[in-house]
This record gives sequence, structure tokens and C-alpha cells, in this order.
Amino acid sequence: MKSILLGAIAPLLFTLNAIAVERTFKTTDGKTYEKAEVTRVEPDGIRISYTDGLAKIPFTNLPKEVQSEFGYNAAKVDDYNKAA
Repeated sequence: MKSILLGAIAPLLFTLNAIAVERTFKTTDGKTYEKAEVTRVEPDGIRISYTDGLAKIPFTNLPKEVQSEFGYNAAKVDDYNKAA
């Protein structure tokens, strides 16, 4: 019974651990966020927890590679802003 439960939980724990990866984000205006973990991805940016606290970084302030990595879509941002 324990091995079945562990077998079911282990992949979930691995997945959760893989999501919480610390990294450094550098914005296009030169601000650096050290030891950052992405806590949420929103249509217009990412929310992070980093060494100095919490922040939301708009996709427009991130390099193209990071925008692509997190699925930035300018049309979705327009829809998101109109709905707000």
C-alpha cells in the first residue's frame, strides 16, 4: 500500500520541484532580479518571488527569448486589458 501511494505521489513531487527553479531575470531596462522563482504567468507578464521580495515583470520589459518561453501573445494582452 505504501509503495503504491509513494509511486503515485513521487511524480507529482518531482513536477512541483521542477517548476520552482531559481534563476536570474534581467529586464530590457537593466533591472536584475536574482534568485527569482516564477510564481504565476499572466497574459501581460510574470509574477516572481526573488531575493528582495515580490514583483510583476511585464513581458514588454523582458527579452524576446523569455517572452517566448512563457507564451507571451500581444493579442491576448489586449483582450486581457479590455476585460479588466
